[in-house]
Amino acid sequence: MELDHFGHIEEPLSTMPLHFVVGLNHPRAGKIMQDFNTALKELDESGELARLLNRAQY
Repeated sequence: MELDHFGHIEEPLSTMPLHFVVGLNHPRAGKIMQDFNTALKELDESGELARLLNRAQY
């Protein structure tokens, strides 16, 4: 799997780095990353991500 297969969000969600890592050799790496990015976008758009990060004082 090439790195080109992974997208990125144009605007940062935070100035503090957040990382989610899936091994490139995992047979479902692409699907896991796609699902994670979709869920993260939904959390961000709903405002839930900001609430969670504020609650964690992140």
